[in-house]
Amino acid sequence: MNRRIVKVALTGQLGGGKSSAAAVFLACGIPVMDSDRLCRHVAESDKAVREAIAARFGSAAYGAGGSLDRKYLSDEVFSKNPDSLKDLESIIYPVALPEIERFANSPLSFKGKVPESVARFPSEDFGDKDGGVFASLTEVPLLFEKNLEGLFDKVVCVVCSDEALRRARLVKRGLEESRIPQIDSKQLSAAEKMERADYIIDNNSDFNSLEEKVRDCVKKIKEYAGR
Repeated sequence: MNRRIVKVALTGQLGGGKSSAAAVFLACGIPVMDSDRLCRHVAESDKAVREAIAARFGSAAYGAGGSLDRKYLSDEVFSKNPDSLKDLESIIYPVALPEIERFANSPLSFKGKVPESVARFPSEDFGDKDGGVFASLTEVPLLFEKNLEGLFDKVVCVVCSDEALRRARLVKRGLEESRIPQIDSKQLSAAEKMERADYIIDNNSDFNSLEEKVRDCVKKIKEYAGR
């Protein structure tokens, strides 16, 4: 029986734990795409995109090995010239957005076509007894800010109500604490995101707690899918 895939977007607060939640969704049988990593892949592998970024931001946007210099670009668009973020998006999005939409509708078509860092697939049979997928999940940090929610059926929002814990996570992964307000200012508040989401996960404790909350969310998605 051929059933429609539920297209799920995963968004949320900076430092909320979206990537950790995505790993649990994957373990529950749902293929996962990281839209930020897809955009990075496009910026490094698409010749026209590379040339446009280098023309706009200078050759320093790419390292000696040809990889994108994320710190350089981050400094450019968040610190030195915030208006240039729109320029970067206008270069990458026309190539990346159709791929995001294609994955949401047909995730298995990406298997073996992109790096594992971009799209990951369950190691077992794909999530149900029919051998197909019941849902796809795409991590989109700026889902609402870029008005992309219309591409998806359901939205999961991951936040951390413990502000000290959120900041500690961000510092632990290498983000300077002074940069947190700069990046937060580019996003909607956690409250606004939660109001617009279908499912909310408060990642305010340890991984075991997060795992339990994600698995409960997966049950609700399966119910919506009629599984």
